[in-house]
Amino acid sequence: MAPNAVVLDAALLIVTELAVNCVRHAAGNSPNTELILDFGGGNLQVAVADTHPWVPGTLPASGGLRVIDDLVRDFDGHLIVNLADTGPGKTIRVVLPVTAS
Repeated sequence: MAPNAVVLDAALLIVTELAVNCVRHAAGNSPNTELILDFGGGNLQVAVADTHPWVPGTLPASGGLRVIDDLVRDFDGHLIVNLADTGPGKTIRVVLPVTAS
């Protein structure tokens, strides 16, 4: 990814908001959080997984998730919430197309 990719600032804010949400809302029931960053196929993917049983409701949300949803829309990306396959928890994944402008 080019260091001047416009999406980098958005991605940094998204990582921050997802991490803060885990600390603020999930840490009591989910002491471990997984952060995944992946770049490939022209997309940057940011995902945070925890084992807290609460799952965000219908998007657009409020607070930090609203900020993330707005950024995702600005960059024609995707915000996906997946429930854990086993046990409580979820993964919140953001996929952003990357351009060098």
